Amino acid sequence: MPIPAEPIVFMKATTCISGPNDDVVQPKNSTKLDWEIELGIVIGTTARYVDEASALSHVAGYCIVNDVSERSFQMATTQWDKGKGFDTAGPIGPWLVTTDEIRDPQKLDMALDVNGKRMQTGSTKTMIFGCAKIISHCEPVHDAPARRHHLYRHAAGGWSGASSRTLCSSSPAM
Repeated sequence: MPIPAEPIVFMKATTCISGPNDDVVQPKNSTKLDWEIELGIVIGTTARYVDEASALSHVAGYCIVNDVSERSFQMATTQWDKGKGFDTAGPIGPWLVTTDEIRDPQKLDMALDVNGKRMQTGSTKTMIFGCAKIISHCEPVHDAPARRHHLYRHAAGGWSGASSRTLCSSSPAM
């Protein structure tokens, strides 16, 4: 897939959310279950028409998300929601790290373990679009109330996520 000119936006249903150690339930007829480590950004204050310069001031904190996808569903159409939005497809955590502990979200190392095995590592320094750019890109099309959670891609798994801090996600039973 070529590098996009603008961030690609897709929705994950709230039923995707699960804990970092909860089982991921593979959908019926699933043939290409996959995972990607993502940086989750939790919006802490209402954000409307946010410019890039002030975007990070709306962030409450960051967490790791295992963006589980069913690739055959995802690539069947131009709409990715079916392949990325199924129940349990978004294990989060186990921590929310607040912005006072992460001054620069573009300097984070991340790692993903699946069933106890290290499957992926990456860094937010390799993101195509930085966190502030993505927040400002999304907010003109929908209001971001406090506690909204955003996922952002990094290079190790897709298009966009070394520093002194490593965030790690673990997911069992995939």
